[in-house]
Amino acid sequence: MCTHFNLTSFTETTFTQFNPYDAMLVVMPLFHGFGFTLMYMNLIRGKSLILLDKFKPRTFLEALVKYRVTRLSVPPPLILFLIKHPLVKEYDLSSIKEIRSGAAPLSADIQKELKEKFQAEHVSQAYGMTETTLSVLAVPPGGLEKIGSSGKVVPGMMAKVVDQQGRSLGKYQRGELCFKGPLVMKGYVDNPEATRNTIDKDGWLHSGDIIYYDDDGYFYIVDRLKELIKYNGFQVAPAELEALLVNHPSIDDVAVVGLPDEALGELPLAFAVKKPSSNLTEQDVEKFVEDHVSPGKRLKGGVIFVAEIPRNPSGKILRRVLKEKAIEIKAKA
Repeated sequence: MCTHFNLTSFTETTFTQFNPYDAMLVVMPLFHGFGFTLMYMNLIRGKSLILLDKFKPRTFLEALVKYRVTRLSVPPPLILFLIKHPLVKEYDLSSIKEIRSGAAPLSADIQKELKEKFQAEHVSQAYGMTETTLSVLAVPPGGLEKIGSSGKVVPGMMAKVVDQQGRSLGKYQRGELCFKGPLVMKGYVDNPEATRNTIDKDGWLHSGDIIYYDDDGYFYIVDRLKELIKYNGFQVAPAELEALLVNHPSIDDVAVVGLPDEALGELPLAFAVKKPSSNLTEQDVEKFVEDHVSPGKRLKGGVIFVAEIPRNPSGKILRRVLKEKAIEIKAKA
């Protein structure tokens, strides 16, 4: 439950500059926190707002050109579309001055490639949760745009990184990210147990995300705590392998999950979408990963080629669906 107080606080805490000449395109569904807050924040600031009912490649690109969109906030799958899809070359997107990614982590390499391709004034990513009325980490106006970082804590909010025992950690130490402040939700509807498991007795909301921060107070997302693959005593972050694989010249999209194994716990397995006409093999992908990571992070579970990676409306990978599919495929092998 996000209250009216949460929403009014959001208008005061978020890093958003007012410019009535800006045009913002919203392609995210409005039932999702990302789409709703984009619409809400830009309307109250007097910006032009263009809404699309769903994502269609040509419609999306034509809207960017027709309305001279200046600011774009989209999830990583649309960032990959802007970088890799051949249609993009047919359109003049020079009006875009700022591109911000959200809803899921964006790899440092992809962020760098995006900045180089579009030459936008600002390219960054933000971090938020429905439980925190969305964005609680972002790059402030005039702040450093550090590649791979989700920015700093927004005004009015507090953050800390803790270990498994709940002890606060220092700079560059990886742990769970926690928040406290006016953007934290009231709780889950009719589910006090889930609320207690998420918000502790001191009012800190536990995000379930593994993260660290640097000397300047900029935060970097590592992965979801619950999505870490436990392989033979090692913890493997799917996002790390995905960031590597998505930069392979013959791969359009990718997702990594843990395949259950009685002896070793879980085996890293990759689902990959090949570029059209690519002759890439499973062995090629495994060798590519082997050449770039330590032994504990190799794709011991193998590689499965698919037509697309299943995602929810906000762009997050549906790992449970993929995990079930992997178990089913391996059982038949």
